[in-house]
Amino acid sequence: MIITVCADKGSPGVSWTATVLGMVWPGERVLLEADPSGGDAALRLRTPEGQLLPPQSGLRGLAVDGRSGNLPASLLSYAHQTSLGVPVIPATDMRTEDFALIARQWPAVAAAVDHWPGAVIADLGRLQEDSSAGPVAAASRIVLLIARCTPEELYHLRERAGALAVRLGQGTHGRSPLAVAIICPARQHSARLRDVKELLAAEASTSTIPVAGWIAEDERSVQALRDGQLTKKLLGGDLLASARELTRTLLAWWPTDPATGQGPPSQALDAPATRGAPWMDVGGWSQ
Repeated sequence: MIITVCADKGSPGVSWTATVLGMVWPGERVLLEADPSGGDAALRLRTPEGQLLPPQSGLRGLAVDGRSGNLPASLLSYAHQTSLGVPVIPATDMRTEDFALIARQWPAVAAAVDHWPGAVIADLGRLQEDSSAGPVAAASRIVLLIARCTPEELYHLRERAGALAVRLGQGTHGRSPLAVAIICPARQHSARLRDVKELLAAEASTSTIPVAGWIAEDERSVQALRDGQLTKKLLGGDLLASARELTRTLLAWWPTDPATGQGPPSQALDAPATRGAPWMDVGGWSQ
């Protein structure tokens, strides 16, 4: 199961939204750094010992093995463990031109990643029409479009969401994978969610695009993420609480097991926020 996290313009909190979803998503999961503009996980994440992540790019190895059809059973062999509990497959030393070189491997990599039994939370940054990582979005069960509730963002959101919905189509799982989530202060989230729902509902082309929820704009918690620290403010704050609420909604709308319609037990999301808890171990696009 692939959960793509992206923005259409800029990258307004995409990376740390993907990170906190990885922290709270139940079951086995991994954070995949697939932003063609370059990876920065090595700058914002740390090993469990508090050191910088190793310089090797797990994504580069994944692409090479995907080309040869020699992918291992577990994606975790490409991942580094982090102090935040979520494993990450980084694009540490990859530049924009490196992503262009592996563009042909993305469909095979996306197909292999999608068949991994765990959840792959893919940080795609800006998801433009010509994005080389578009096949990852095309293979995703969920594509979460992130927007901030500034006047400029809201002005363009409907047009961008509508265009992205057309590019994604019904997806490989028989329904549109697209949903919108907003970043806003906790005290404003009810009003901002209402504004975005009304905005999308006012146009026929976007009226069926759901608004899944919100992520708290909480700079102190984000700074703790950047420092790789599981502080009391982070563990008990609005940022992770909003991420859990958003995850519940996404799992209810797109169950992880399409055969049974059942997702992981909801209580996994309410597990104590402590280190070591199970939930903390952490162009055309057609294929």
